[in-house]
Amino acid sequence: MATVTSQLTRIHDLEGSLSLSSIGGGAGAAANTDIFIQDSQSVGRRLSNVTLSGWWLTDAAPNDLSAANIHLGMWVWVTHYASLTDIRIRAGASQTAYDEHQVPVSQYPNLGGWMRVWLDISRTPEATAGGGGDESAMDEFALLVSLPTVGGNAANVIMDAIDHTTTGLLLTGTAGVWNDFVTADANSTNRYGVVAAISGTLFVSARLLLGSASSLVFSDSQFVIVFPNQTLVANDFMGISIDLQNGSTSITWADAVIRSAGAKQGDILVSGTSGSFDASGMTLGNLRTIDLTAACSLLNSTISACDKMNQNGATISGCSISGATTADGEAFLISDDPELISDCDFTFSDGHAIEITTPGTYTFSGNTFSGYGADSSNDAAIYNNSGGLVTLNITGGGSTPTIRNGSGASTVVNNNVSVTLTGLQNPTEVRVYAAGTTTLLAGQEDVTTGSFVFSLSAGTDVDIRIFAVGYLPADILNFEVPTSDATIPIQQQTDRFYLNP
Repeated sequence: MATVTSQLTRIHDLEGSLSLSSIGGGAGAAANTDIFIQDSQSVGRRLSNVTLSGWWLTDAAPNDLSAANIHLGMWVWVTHYASLTDIRIRAGASQTAYDEHQVPVSQYPNLGGWMRVWLDISRTPEATAGGGGDESAMDEFALLVSLPTVGGNAANVIMDAIDHTTTGLLLTGTAGVWNDFVTADANSTNRYGVVAAISGTLFVSARLLLGSASSLVFSDSQFVIVFPNQTLVANDFMGISIDLQNGSTSITWADAVIRSAGAKQGDILVSGTSGSFDASGMTLGNLRTIDLTAACSLLNSTISACDKMNQNGATISGCSISGATTADGEAFLISDDPELISDCDFTFSDGHAIEITTPGTYTFSGNTFSGYGADSSNDAAIYNNSGGLVTLNITGGGSTPTIRNGSGASTVVNNNVSVTLTGLQNPTEVRVYAAGTTTLLAGQEDVTTGSFVFSLSAGTDVDIRIFAVGYLPADILNFEVPTSDATIPIQQQTDRFYLNP
């Protein structure tokens, strides 16, 4: 079975006796057992016709939130969400020295209900007091709202469990699926606010970790994951991290969607090469980065409006890549082995499709490039940034990419087309010469498989000499290599004058 382990630290669960101080006049905040999301109690207050009113919650001990990438998570409920004009969270070492962060009202759920507010505690706050909050000793946390006059008497602004974290939830074990995260988060004593399933879509607000030093066997398909619009988090807070350091870890995704809904994007980060990660039929959209390793394969997928992909030895095949959010002179796909990129279609948006980082000779099969700029331009299809010679032998009907060479780099592109001769007698000798010459370009002494394949640049004129003992020569003279792979059936005629000893 799979096990989900929280990477969060709970600051306050808002259960039991609470230390509360009002911000603004009127009846003060108090424990609330009618509206809660975690365990059996929250804190609430009735607010109407107010501007930035709310309350302070004092924790029993200071919390050190000074480490890099620390995020604060607070559960928030506003009954009159449709009338809400402002919502803010304060955090500080005292009620007179704090940072104040404004939560965009537009991010409150359209249908109301609970909202998990995650914010990067180190971000520049919208307001401060007393020199700002001391991140190493925070024990005062406040929720404030602005509302017009609203009806009713019950508490209408609610705060529940507060946590801090740099990441999210970890999954290890066997038979893992995405719903394991949902089940763990939905537990009433947990309510991490990291992942939630709404109408079959998984909304991931922090980071999900698949695998660790312990193994994980994970296989899921036809899922939809959305990283929601959260403007207060750090750029790398939301995402999926895959750890393949354990040789028994095996992760498989198929026929699924992973995308971001806002300017702050999620990502897919793979580390380790001992296990395996295989994804096919994926639709990946608006992701910050996709980092793969040599233990990964990404097949037959659509990748759109993403910022960056790092190959790191991964196999990438049959993918359609468009709308990359690169700039002039920058590449979307950083490749250390272009031979492992095949049958992919790249459509220009800006910058380069591929940056090659390692010199060498590579078979580059079936890749096409549409709309890219001229050779040497900042919008050329391929940027050779290897510092050396890269030779690309184009096969499989791939198009000839335009090239930009970086410092010390040079590139040779051989756009070869494969021609297959079939129906050959066994054995048959085949020789391919430059037309009208004796310059041998390809050949084989004894073909015993019934077919022979040679690969040359499109438009090359050749003489193909075909001979087998007991058969007449079946030569093809002045043959022009076509622009795409071709198959030529050969019919060898028996030599009636041949005397078989």
